[in-house]
Amino acid sequence: MRTVPAPVLVALLLVPPLGLAALAAWLALRLGPAERAVLGLAAAILLALALASPVAPVHDPWTHFLHLRAALDEPRRLLDPWDRPGFTLVAAGPAALGIHAARVAAVATALLALAATARAAGALGAGRPWLAALLLLAQPDFLGEATSTMTELPFAAALALAVVGVAEDRPWLTAAGLGWLGVTR
Repeated sequence: MRTVPAPVLVALLLVPPLGLAALAAWLALRLGPAERAVLGLAAAILLALALASPVAPVHDPWTHFLHLRAALDEPRRLLDPWDRPGFTLVAAGPAALGIHAARVAAVATALLALAATARAAGALGAGRPWLAALLLLAQPDFLGEATSTMTELPFAAALALAVVGVAEDRPWLTAAGLGWLGVTR
């Protein structure tokens, strides 16, 4: 039973993915030109994949998408243990706007993971932090998840966020990453 009007709930549920996109942009501010170029390339590739992919995913991505949509009518599903609250709270708002919007939100989460990976690599002394982000993007599982409605992508982003927090001695970022991690997988 819906207790909050659908437009209000959708608007509220768009805050987390917009926050992730803003966090990715904030992380990218301190990246070098090569790392920002990798992020730009990743954004172009992933957005093209998200928008050009067939409309109906299969198996788990489709089931997750249906559960995300059902969360609008049954808000208790936002805390569903199978879908994971750390995923559902990020993806339910965009899913209300359709499968392509949900996939675009996944791209924002992927960009957060990529930016955090590059930042962590740089802070840990890697000579070419852009390469860490490029290698993450090149992993078939990451590339596939970066445009889908699956729970593994927020886990990767949360872990990268926690690592960059440790590497840059930012306890609040570490806590945010670990807290999100705990409710994502």
